[in-house]
Amino acid sequence: MKASLIVPAVFLCVAISNTCSAAELDSADFDFKYDGADIFDGADFQNDWSVAGDVNAGDLLDGASIELNERGNIVLKQTPDNRNFWIQQDTEDSPWEDGVDGGSISFTFEIRAHLIGTEPDGDPVNNGFTMWAADGFQRGIAVVQEDSIQSFGRPGEILDERVNDDGFHTFRMTYDADEDLYFMFRDGELVGDDGFFAQAATGNNRLIVGDCCTNANDLAPFIFEELEIEYVRYDLDGAYDPVQSVMVPGDFNNNGSRDVNDLDLLTAAMISGDAAFDLDEDGDVDFEDRKVWVEQLSNTFIGDSNFDGEFNSADFVAVFTKAKYETGQAATWSEGDWNGDGLFGSSDFVAAFASGGYEGGARNGGLMVVPEPSSLVLMVAGVLVLVRRR
Repeated sequence: MKASLIVPAVFLCVAISNTCSAAELDSADFDFKYDGADIFDGADFQNDWSVAGDVNAGDLLDGASIELNERGNIVLKQTPDNRNFWIQQDTEDSPWEDGVDGGSISFTFEIRAHLIGTEPDGDPVNNGFTMWAADGFQRGIAVVQEDSIQSFGRPGEILDERVNDDGFHTFRMTYDADEDLYFMFRDGELVGDDGFFAQAATGNNRLIVGDCCTNANDLAPFIFEELEIEYVRYDLDGAYDPVQSVMVPGDFNNNGSRDVNDLDLLTAAMISGDAAFDLDEDGDVDFEDRKVWVEQLSNTFIGDSNFDGEFNSADFVAVFTKAKYETGQAATWSEGDWNGDGLFGSSDFVAAFASGGYEGGARNGGLMVVPEPSSLVLMVAGVLVLVRRR
């Protein structure tokens, strides 16, 4: 192979994934994947999942502490009578127990969840949950709290200090048996570069997600009001880094593409003045940033409520069926808030028609929700697919 073909590939390997030494694997390709209904179907636990150590869950279910919601996610709800429960695989026959028994293998454990905070009676709550991985030899425990991620015990080390209760986030724990260290990732980004040690030796073998540790490790009150879990996934073939992707400008919720949920986050930033959303780099967050997101990044029009790349009568139908016009109720982009003030009123029509796109079809190139990849990036991506397992 010519050197001119090798150099760009090596350069992009470093630029995209920061390192070529660690294997990458998307959790969609993990061996064991459980969506909400695969864990709890609304009445019974499934696939070797149980609650609070495989005890009778009747009392928890009667109190609606665990439920399957309309999105197909499971929700763990804190109640005054139930401050210390969790879901787990601990049946002696689960894939987790069979696969990691003895503590000699590397593994990867990932969940996507929304930690929903609360402040009862005006008092702030130290709100969080744990990711607990015990392999019959030792246990690694990470604590995800409202404002941090930390290891548990010995004592706990703060790995990250960002807010975690502002929406869904993806949390990944890996155990590298060669290094005998655990590593944590948040939304694909490594936190705590040096990893952390096992919390303790143990003869137990189980995988836990939830409030396992009330009043432990000086975290009291370590409680949460709700934890909504989209999925739990794990792979027992290695300690895999998340697959690194090219950053998508304007993808504020980190789901890999621009969508209307990003616009709603931009609305909140316009109201709060969060400079992290300053797309035009003029030092503030305002309607000009909204225009950059809509017209330049996404290649569509102010007024394209259904986000199909055109501004036409279908968008009027979509917003008026939501019945938010001039009501003073909070509205999203898809409900008519085109100018970003959080409401749907006449000023939104002024903003939309000023863009001049009504019934004019799509812009040249059509709707753009992700950047156009270069042929070189596609080539390197293909190479990385071949080597992402160790």
